[in-house]
Amino acid sequence: MGKVKAGISKLSLNGKVISVKGNVTLTASGDQREVLNGTSGLAGHKVTPVNGMVEGEIFVPDDLDPKDVFDFSGGTVTVELQDGKVFLLADAEYTGERKYETEEATMPISFTGSPGKFV
Repeated sequence: MGKVKAGISKLSLNGKVISVKGNVTLTASGDQREVLNGTSGLAGHKVTPVNGMVEGEIFVPDDLDPKDVFDFSGGTVTVELQDGKVFLLADAEYTGERKYETEEATMPISFTGSPGKFV
């Protein structure tokens, strides 16, 4: 069994590298199955399409205007992991809250797009 190499190496928005604070959650696009139960037990499942997502928290440096993140639309979000895996979110839109935390100059992020996949 191989060893786990956890962590994120970098996150970029249209090629501009952004410093991440802590964990980033990646959701691959595709079909999600949901169990359907009947009175006699498992009846089957239904399939719901799921968009790709990138969620987390970033530091906001002097040269990054939070408005540019809030207005991010139709771009590419790339996340490179410490183990060499790369997650690509195409045609991405910012879908998070429009918050900016002054104590540490951070903001939560949430981008939704399709496809969202490991490349």
